Amino acid sequence: LTAEEQAFMDNEVEQLCEMISDYQITRDRDLPPEVWAFIRSRGFLGMMIPKEYGGLGFSAHGHSQVVMKIASRSGSAAVTVMVPNSLGPGELLMKHGTQAQRDYFLP
Repeated sequence: LTAEEQAFMDNEVEQLCEMISDYQITRDRDLPPEVWAFIRSRGFLGMMIPKEYGGLGFSAHGHSQVVMKIASRSGSAAVTVMVPNSLGPGELLMKHGTQAQRDYFLP
């Protein structure tokens, strides 16, 4: 991991893991609002998007380490973070979008 990715693991990811309860997520069939807010505000949904577009610019390895750590607490929370970074529109826009689309839609 890069120093930046490791710092994210040590801080934001640890904080998120402390916030989540797999039992509560399964029971409520959703993440609590404060967890959603934390995920959005800390860049979990844009880990793979380059920094120049407002993302974190993480490597695939960094992304996978984050997802693996979150999965140790909740599979649902891990998938919530994983999908926008691997199957979401960010990657499609980066690879196939126009410059205007990237400027408008990426974080």
